[in-house]
Amino acid sequence: MQNAFGKRKVIFTFLLPAFILYTLFVAVSVVWACFYSFFDWNGVGSMTFAGLKNYMDLLTGDPVFWLSVKNTLIYTVVDVVIQVFGGLLFAIFHPPLSYIIIVLVNSVCLLTRYILVPTEENVNKKLALIFIEC
Repeated sequence: MQNAFGKRKVIFTFLLPAFILYTLFVAVSVVWACFYSFFDWNGVGSMTFAGLKNYMDLLTGDPVFWLSVKNTLIYTVVDVVIQVFGGLLFAIFHPPLSYIIIVLVNSVCLLTRYILVPTEENVNKKLALIFIEC
């Protein structure tokens, strides 16, 4: 396997920058967020240690939290079912048409990107053509 992929030093040389960036931006942020969650702090001034009080307040006294958890779970289940099984069924029953759909989706993405360029204010110009002021 080592002959197929080259020397181990080369492999680790390519993996090291990605690992360092991931560690700096993701892992360190997660650790700091966990650290700050045990304090009562508004971002400015002194921090007061709260322990698990923040979590107890979140789990017992915040109805918006449980509503957002419910909505996230529903969205995740529906989204996964539609994407996985819908895409699979579409590819099984319409193989030649699926290539056309892929091209159309990419075209729509490119057009949407053109329309939403913030420097040109393209959306406002297009809406102004049909007499909608933004």
